[in-house]
Amino acid sequence: MKEQVYEYLISFISDVGYPPTVREIADHLSELRSSGRTVQAEYQAHENDVKRLLDKWKVEKAKTFPEFIPFEPLPDSATVCPTCGQELPEDVKKKNIANYEARKQAREDDYNKRKVDFETEHNKKLANITKAGSEAAKLRDEAKEKLETFGRSARVYEQKIEEAKRAYGEEKSKLDKIPKVADISNDAEYKATNEKISALEKEIAELSSVVSDNAELEAKKSILKDEIAEIAGKILAADNSKVKERIAELEAEQKEVQWLMNAWLADIKV
Repeated sequence: MKEQVYEYLISFISDVGYPPTVREIADHLSELRSSGRTVQAEYQAHENDVKRLLDKWKVEKAKTFPEFIPFEPLPDSATVCPTCGQELPEDVKKKNIANYEARKQAREDDYNKRKVDFETEHNKKLANITKAGSEAAKLRDEAKEKLETFGRSARVYEQKIEEAKRAYGEEKSKLDKIPKVADISNDAEYKATNEKISALEKEIAELSSVVSDNAELEAKKSILKDEIAEIAGKILAADNSKVKERIAELEAEQKEVQWLMNAWLADIKV
């Protein structure tokens, strides 16, 4: 399967010009897992066929043709008269003996023919069972080799899962170390903005000390306060923008690694 995955990656990049996403790789691995289960079922079916055919071969091999039962001896009645006990005429004896020999030969011929037919059919059945057994054993061995390939690949992906776990832990550690609120007290832009706010506040204070009932000055004071609020709002909005952006990136990467781990863990059993 390791070679299959490599070929899949090469083929994917060749077709679209960029590597597959984590989800696409996981989907492909899921398909391979499904193929592994199919091969497992095929292997078991062929293994059952081998055992069944072996048992059938043993039963057939044990079959034998019955032993020949010799024809009964020539009876005395064929040569001696059963009534008077005297020997029968020579021509009658010859006829009786000829009939006996004919029946005896016919019986032997029939036995030999049936025995030949039995052995021919017997050997034919054994040959067919042996052939079927060899084919089943070949298919079983091919399925077994595929299973072993899936097993080796499973170990490769178990290692990948461990690597993914380590990567997940490292990214999570980085994420945990990032402060929720960024310290920008030393940032030049931040200092300049604070100085501007201080200047505006000072100007407001001066205006307030000179006169508080002058409508024009009050309007300017209000405008300055609005400017302070706007600047403070911008600082607040920009304060964590870069940090939040990095946190979002790490959280997305964390979720992707966790999703891949779950997909592999669900499909890795063979």
